[in-house]
Amino acid sequence: MKDSVKRIQENGNSALLFALANRARNVPSPEVGAPSVNVMPVTQIGRAVPKRRVIVENKADWMGLFEDPESVEVIEVKSYCCNEEDLKEVDLRRFVSLKELKVGDGCFENVEEVKLIGLNELERVEIGEFCFRQNSDYNPNRHFYLKNCERLKRLKI
Repeated sequence: MKDSVKRIQENGNSALLFALANRARNVPSPEVGAPSVNVMPVTQIGRAVPKRRVIVENKADWMGLFEDPESVEVIEVKSYCCNEEDLKEVDLRRFVSLKELKVGDGCFENVEEVKLIGLNELERVEIGEFCFRQNSDYNPNRHFYLKNCERLKRLKI
């Protein structure tokens, strides 16, 4: 190991890096317009994704969550929002960093299915009154799934 470190310090590269560099020199350069692969910053090794708390006050805020779900740590939905007729499902499985979900009163009245599945960081879920239903009507076709959330400490509905 010490020999490798010394060689890197003296020569500026390791034998493995040197071999890879030589191979790369022998690969023909791509033509202009050839397909390429872009690597998103979140896939860089060792780069921490900043976690964020998101306050949802309308459907646009809700839809904006899904642009970068891996960075969301806390979702707070203000009361009486996200009641649009076309909002039928709340599926948070992509929110792998989510620790807390707090939903105010009277939200998501048209949602028929809620999925909190496999959220290993989730610790708290608080859902206010009259959420996920229209008025005081009971609908047996609606479903709430909460499973495989190993760190969950509090569920308040």
